[in-house]
Amino acid sequence: MITTRLLSVFTFTVVKFVFFFYLCSSINLLAQNWPMANCNRERTSWAQYETVLKPPLEKTMEFSLFGGYQSGMSFYNGMLFVSIELDFNRFVAFNYNDTTKVWHFDIPNSEGSVNVVPAVNDTLVLCGGQNGLGLYALDKLTGVEKWFNGLGSLYSANPIIDSSRIYIVRDTILCLNIHNGSVIWSKSFPRRATPAVDDKQIYVCGDRRLIAFDKFTGDIKWQIYNSQRSYASIAVDNNFLYTYSNDSILAITKDSGKVHWVSPNTYGTVSDLSNGAIAISDSFLCYAIWENADNKGQLHTIDKITGSHLWQYTFDTTGTFTPMIANGTVYIVQWVTASVWGFDLRTGDIVFYDNSEQYLGQPIAANNTLYVGALGKVTAFNNLSTDINFSFVEKQKLFKLFPNYPNPFNPSTTISFFLPHDDFVKLAVYNIQGEEVEVLINNELPAGLHKTLLNASTLASGVYFYKITASNFNRTKKIALIK
Repeated sequence: MITTRLLSVFTFTVVKFVFFFYLCSSINLLAQNWPMANCNRERTSWAQYETVLKPPLEKTMEFSLFGGYQSGMSFYNGMLFVSIELDFNRFVAFNYNDTTKVWHFDIPNSEGSVNVVPAVNDTLVLCGGQNGLGLYALDKLTGVEKWFNGLGSLYSANPIIDSSRIYIVRDTILCLNIHNGSVIWSKSFPRRATPAVDDKQIYVCGDRRLIAFDKFTGDIKWQIYNSQRSYASIAVDNNFLYTYSNDSILAITKDSGKVHWVSPNTYGTVSDLSNGAIAISDSFLCYAIWENADNKGQLHTIDKITGSHLWQYTFDTTGTFTPMIANGTVYIVQWVTASVWGFDLRTGDIVFYDNSEQYLGQPIAANNTLYVGALGKVTAFNNLSTDINFSFVEKQKLFKLFPNYPNPFNPSTTISFFLPHDDFVKLAVYNIQGEEVEVLINNELPAGLHKTLLNASTLASGVYFYKITASNFNRTKKIALIK
C-alpha cells in the first residue's frame, strides 16, 4: 500500500520520490472532442477538433488542488474534472473560465495514488480510488452520488463510457449499465487495464495477450498470444488497432486481428511498459519510452499509415509521460526536470517549453487550452495573442514581459514585452555565470507592444538569461540554446 502525503514544505526531491510510485501504472488523461470511433479518449490522446491552440503559449489560469497533485483530468462542456491525491482520494469539478470549484467528492476509505481518470458524459461523472470501495456515479453538475457499485479498488482501472454502457477492467472485464451500475456481462481477465472500445468491439491487452471481445455479449472475437511479448497501450481508429510491445509497435486489423505492419523499436528498452503510451492523429503515431539503454527518456513519431519511423527526440534524463497531440503539435511532460515540451508533429522541432512548475502526468487539450498538471495545481496555457493578452495588460496599465518563442531555440528566438508608458529600456542577455553577453535594447521606447529578435548564432549551447530593466520594472527569464 502506498500512502501519499504531500505538504507544501516538501522538497522537490521528496516529490520525485512520490512520482516514482505514481508512475507504476499508466497515467491516461481525457479531453473533450477526442475522436470517439473507439469511445476511448484516454488511449487515443488526440484533440482531433482543436484548431486554435498553437505555440507560442502563455500561462493564463491556475486551478488550485488544495496541496495535492492531479492523478487524472477530464474536460467536458466547460468543466474541468480532476482526481487529486491527498491523504485520501478527492475528485473536484471546476469552472474552466474562472477556476472556481463547483463541487468536490471524497472517495470513502481511500488513500494513496488515485490513478483513475474521471469518465464523463452529459449527466454523470464516474470515479473511484486506490483502496476505495468501488465505482461511484456522481451528478455532473452537483457531485451528488447517484449510484454505487462495490467493485473494490479501481487503481489503474479507468472506466470507459460507451453510450448506455460502462466498461471497466480489474481482474474481470465488466460491462455495466450506466443508469444503475448493474452488471450486463463479465469475463475473467488476469490484470487491471484501460480498454479501448469502438462501434462493435472492446480491446484489452496484458498478460502477454491482446484480445478483442464483442462489446455487446462479451464473446471473444479474436486474440493474439505471444509468450515473449507484453502488449501495452492501445489506440484505435476506424480501421486499425495500434499497440506496442517490448520490441515493436504494431498496427493490427480490427476485424481479424491480423498484423498490418510492424515497426521495430530498436531505440532503447522500456523499463515499464505500463508507463509508456501511444498518441495517434490522422497520419502520425507518437510513443514515449520511459528509459532507453542510456537511462534517458525518448519521444518517437512514426507514419501511422506505413509504420515508417520519422523522427525522435532524446531527453537528457529518464522519464516521459504519455504524449498528447493537438493541432499539429505533440506535447509531453518530462519527469526528472518536471517540464512540459511541445514538438512540431511533422518535423520534430521544439516549439514550446516551460519548466516554471513541477509538472507531471499527461497534458490534455480542450476548449483552445492546454491543461498541464503540476504539484498543487493545474496550469492552463493559451495562445500568446496580441488581440487579447496585450489589450488586457494595456487596460490594466501593466508592464509585461512575455515568454520568448521558441524556447529552447536554435539559433534565434523572439522576445516580446509591453510598456504601459514611454520609458528607457535595457534588454540584455547573460550567461550562467552572470556575465553580459549581448545587449539587444538600450534606449528610450514608446508605450505599447515591442518585439525583438535574439540571434545567438555566435553563442555556445547552454542556459542563458535575458533581463529587461525599465524605470519601475525589471524581470529576468531563463532560455535554453540547443545547437
